Amino acid sequence: MNIRNGKINIFGMLGVAAAVLLLLLPAVQLHAEENRVRVGYFIMPGYQESTEGGSHWGFGYDYLQEIAKYTGWKYEFVETSWAECLEMLDNGELDIVTYAKDSPEDRQRFEFSKYPMGMTSSVLTIRSGATGFYYYNDFANFDGMKIGAVRGSGLAEEVRQLFKEYDISMSLQLFNTEKELQEALSTKTIDAIAAGNHRRLDNEKIIATFNAAPFYVITQRGNKSIMAQFDYAMEEIMLADPYFEKELYDKYFEENVAGKVALTREEKAYVDEHKTVRMAASPDSKAMCYYDGSKYTGITIDSIKALGREVGMEVEYVETKSYKESLELLNKGEVDLVGDFYTNYGWGEKNEVILTAPYMEEQYIEVRRKSKEMPKREMKVATCENFFFNTAYISEYYSKDNIAYYDTETECVNAVRRGDADVTFVNQYTAKILLKDNKNLKLKTYILYDADHGLSIAVAEDNKLLCSIFNKAISNLDSNEIMQITEKHTQESEQVSLLSYIYANPVQSIVILCVAFGMLVFILLYFIMVKRRYNKHIYELAYRDKLTGLGNIYSFEDTIEKRWLEHRGKEVFIISMDISHFATINETYGRGIGDYTISYVGRRLNELYGEEGIIARSKVDNFLIFGVADREGKISEWMNAIKQEIGILVFEEGGMGRNEITINYNFGVTIAQCTRSTLVKTLIDHAEMARKAAKRGNAHLCYFNEEMEQQLLREKTIEDCMGGALALGEFQVYYQPKYCMADNEIVGAEALVRWQNKDYGFMSPAEFIPIFEKNGFIVELDFYVMEQVYKMLQGRLERGEKTVRISINQSRLHFAQKNYIERLNELRDKYGIPRELIELELTESIFAHMKDISEMVDKLKANGYYLSVDDFGAGYSSLNMLKEISIDTLKIDKDFLSGEDKSGRYQKVIQKVVELANDLNMDIICEGVEREEQAEFLQSIGCMYAQGYLYAKPMAEDDFLQLLT
Repeated sequence: MNIRNGKINIFGMLGVAAAVLLLLLPAVQLHAEENRVRVGYFIMPGYQESTEGGSHWGFGYDYLQEIAKYTGWKYEFVETSWAECLEMLDNGELDIVTYAKDSPEDRQRFEFSKYPMGMTSSVLTIRSGATGFYYYNDFANFDGMKIGAVRGSGLAEEVRQLFKEYDISMSLQLFNTEKELQEALSTKTIDAIAAGNHRRLDNEKIIATFNAAPFYVITQRGNKSIMAQFDYAMEEIMLADPYFEKELYDKYFEENVAGKVALTREEKAYVDEHKTVRMAASPDSKAMCYYDGSKYTGITIDSIKALGREVGMEVEYVETKSYKESLELLNKGEVDLVGDFYTNYGWGEKNEVILTAPYMEEQYIEVRRKSKEMPKREMKVATCENFFFNTAYISEYYSKDNIAYYDTETECVNAVRRGDADVTFVNQYTAKILLKDNKNLKLKTYILYDADHGLSIAVAEDNKLLCSIFNKAISNLDSNEIMQITEKHTQESEQVSLLSYIYANPVQSIVILCVAFGMLVFILLYFIMVKRRYNKHIYELAYRDKLTGLGNIYSFEDTIEKRWLEHRGKEVFIISMDISHFATINETYGRGIGDYTISYVGRRLNELYGEEGIIARSKVDNFLIFGVADREGKISEWMNAIKQEIGILVFEEGGMGRNEITINYNFGVTIAQCTRSTLVKTLIDHAEMARKAAKRGNAHLCYFNEEMEQQLLREKTIEDCMGGALALGEFQVYYQPKYCMADNEIVGAEALVRWQNKDYGFMSPAEFIPIFEKNGFIVELDFYVMEQVYKMLQGRLERGEKTVRISINQSRLHFAQKNYIERLNELRDKYGIPRELIELELTESIFAHMKDISEMVDKLKANGYYLSVDDFGAGYSSLNMLKEISIDTLKIDKDFLSGEDKSGRYQKVIQKVVELANDLNMDIICEGVEREEQAEFLQSIGCMYAQGYLYAKPMAEDDFLQLLT
């Protein structure tokens, strides 16, 4: 009976437990369901992004993950547009949406979080490559702009209000998604995007910022429970990590402020007018501002120069004797800024200066003599006059009667060392340098934890523009650059001398010296072994090329000089060689194959001539070979052997089977007698010059000669002058009129460039134009000429004077510029010049690559430009060009009219060209017309327009305008 009752009790308990478990299961499921939060996930670069595989990241995503640590939420991300997010939230299909700005309408519609997720500003962005003249916040210049925004984001109304406030017009287009918005900007459907600044800028730049406001999380109206959980999590995050939001912003949007500083129109005008600003600072402050034996340098100077570079301004340091004098010069206007002003705006007001934001932090260190221990009020203090630290700290703790003023921090430290003062205060960077000096070993330092401060730039009160410019530079400058500058000037502090270490640590030093003495023999033996290895390693680093195992250029020079006596009186040579189109190998096969190619060539060169000559790799794909010309033809034999033996590289790549690369070389050779006065470096330079000449001329081989050196030096002189010449206006536009021979009327002119250099006088276009074609400067020169022509035409149009069509020469290099047509249109629109007054003159040689050029010509024609072909008939593709390209005017090359033509062949060719041009409805003009009989012949065959000395020579602008009038 008891057993039975016991069984019943056990089964009864199990039944109760099962029932309780069944009752709890729905609660557990309900709790899991309650923790599931549906998030409206709109895509915005940097803020919220995802992949097709379901991965998510971004500022908003990371923020929600941090929230989940406190709420236990499990997210379901619903990807849709911003407008649909709001609609689904309203209908209860979502639980939360982030990045909502506050507004009365949305407050009525949704529940807002108590705490914002952060601050956002509305911004206008344009394409990075856009060519419009937009200055930062220059709203008056935004008139007529086409702006795009995401539908439902609230930006549309903000932009309307903004443009209404500035009384300017705009058109607004709304898009459903961020992707559609970016596509519209890239295709130029819109000019600018209006969005929040929590959006990564890919190939965009900010031109305006407005309406700074917090952004919140929102949920369905009345959903107090979910919002209470969110607010609780926000409180915990703010307490645990106050900088969490800033760290997230820096992680995803730091690049938004990188690049060129956005200046207002006034700021840009200031920078253009003041290319160089003068600065002063605390003199003789080790690490911060000091003379290194050749120039003034230091953390302060280099930091201000780095900030200047951010905005395109040079910074010139002005030497002063004291900090007080630096401030006096600023107030007198003899310097523009003081670079190391204590960040205290009240102190700035007292000194009648305004301050930028701090660009770095500085800690003050107390420096005393080790033997000096006394009450602070009795201590003599050495300090610099006009330091804010005097007011903020010294006067509070020390007697004013015991303060002695010195010009520099170094003098203050010297005064303490001599005993003239008991204590001084210097920044931690200066302290690191000064106190490692053996003569300052009797001084000790204390960190003042309540004496850290920022360093700002001080400018005169009436120079607010300069303050604003440098504030933008400070916000734009990478903090790592300031850190690198600091490390550069304080590395000396890491070099601790043995004497200073023993003085500072006597007990430890004795122990170390005793142990060292006992192990001296072992250490000496070990040192000898290590030093041998070390010297070998250093030699390898200094003189050996790691990739090829060959010597480098330093090894090359050193080895030749050591063997120089062996070859005295003999004829020696150096070959400088490189691999033709090596960059193409890298781009086609990858850097790995490029390195393999270099290694292979180096190894084979060493096998061929390593014993008889000296081989080195000087840089990238450039090798040097030294040899003795002890038999005739040896140099040619070596170069031919290189081409034959190392002309093909065979390799296997990625399972694709056997590959072959044909290797071609450029050789530069210099030959000289080995004498006492012969310099190895000079021979290397000569070989390099010859190699570069061979490379430029596609000859693949060139021997050095004196004429080459003079020519290269002349080219370098021209290149050194060209940039400054453009800025100084040394290039002048001349005009050669074009005439209708029937009535002797001017129908147009060709714009030509002349250069009158301030140092070298007149330079012939035949000399500098080919150089500019090679180095690319011709592109800027052509646009300079074009702008001068536009200015001339604009003036005559405004005055109602006669104008004619001007043809402007265009280099082939323009056709490789992606923004060529944009720049043309931008310049033409800037001056409002009618299309019919401009003709672009192209040389026949441009049309060598027919496919690419024909596409560009079509685009130029579509943009309304008249096109003419100069020097027609001088090349070999003329007829093919006429078949493929749409041209308005042909200019017959002057060579057809020059010289004797006894058989009349030239005249027959010209006649047929004229007939062909007339059949194709082209205008035709002949250049180089110098005699009456030439003009009569041209008119007889139907060519009515001419240009040449018979009618007018190229002339200065004033003479041309007088002739035109």
